[in-house]
Amino acid sequence: MKKIILIGAMLILGATSFSDVMVKLEEKNVNTGSKKTYSGEGKLPIISRGNIINTNGRVVLIVEPITTTGPDNTALEFNFGKLLKGESKVQLGEFKARVFKNNIEIPILQSNGASAIESEIYNNGTKMLTPDTLKNSNRTDIGKIFYKLSPTSGLSVEKKSYIGKVAAEITLNPNTDVGSFEHNSSSIKVKVTNLNISDK
Repeated sequence: MKKIILIGAMLILGATSFSDVMVKLEEKNVNTGSKKTYSGEGKLPIISRGNIINTNGRVVLIVEPITTTGPDNTALEFNFGKLLKGESKVQLGEFKARVFKNNIEIPILQSNGASAIESEIYNNGTKMLTPDTLKNSNRTDIGKIFYKLSPTSGLSVEKKSYIGKVAAEITLNPNTDVGSFEHNSSSIKVKVTNLNISDK
C-alpha cells in the first residue's frame, strides 16, 4: 500500500532496453535492379500490474499517474525511446490526486470552497526553476532536462480529483555519446492544506 499512497509521485525518466525493440532489417531480393527490399520483425512486451488497497477508518491522499506510468503505477515516467545527437523533444504526462475517507472519494476543498490541493515540481530537494544536467549511464554530461507543470493543472469539475499535467523537455548536446540515460532526481510534491471534511 505504501507504493500507491504517495505524498509526492516520483518522476523517472529512462530508456528501458528490450532485446527486440530495435531490430536490424535484413536485405532481401538483392537482384531486383536498383531497388532493394528489407524484412524483419520486432516485439514489444505487454505487462499488467495492480494493487488492492483499503482506506477504511482513515483519510488518505492517493497520487498516481494517468499516462506514462512507471513500475507498479508509482511514478510518472517519460520514456523518450531512441533519440538522435543534438535532438530536442518534449513529452507530456498526467497524474491524478484524490482524497478518500472510509473508501469514499471526497471533494478536495477548504471550508470556503477554495481548492485545498496544489502541486510543485522539485529537483534534488528544491523547487525546479531551471533545467537539470542530463547524464548517461557513464555519468557523462549529454544535455539538459526540465519538467514543468501546465497552468491548466487543477481540480476537476466535480472537485474530487486534482489533475496535474507535466511536460518533460530534453535537449541533447550535438556531440553527445550514444547509449542509455536515466534521470530520477525530480519529484512532484502534492500538498493538501486545510481540507474540510464533514463528520456526517
